[in-house]
Amino acid sequence: MPLKLLCDENIAGAVAKFLEGEGHDVTRPAPRTPDEAIGKMVSREKRVIVTHDSDFSNILKFNPRKLSGIIRIKIDPSLNHVVIASPRRVLIAYPTARRLRGRLIIALPNSFREWEGDVLLANDA
Repeated sequence: MPLKLLCDENIAGAVAKFLEGEGHDVTRPAPRTPDEAIGKMVSREKRVIVTHDSDFSNILKFNPRKLSGIIRIKIDPSLNHVVIASPRRVLIAYPTARRLRGRLIIALPNSFREWEGDVLLANDA
């Protein structure tokens, strides 16, 4: 099922194009858009944030429960083929907007972790 995603400016164009090719509605903010403005944009448009920016995993600043979802890709170096596999894995596990709503997912090279409430849960998906 297609999702509404916002790929932060730090997400490579190849990754955004891959997500579009998978049928998702992908948008990107203008370069140097402040994080706070991105937060307001995704809230208003009900989009899931896809980002490398660790600021979006600060739950005091960006409360996942108030957003449509946050996928924070934590991969260094951010090689496109590794990064593409990471959100793909997350979107297989959370294929609908309803499943992603209110969640913070930390996507790693071979797995991901999910924040739920006050606890960050491990997931070997």
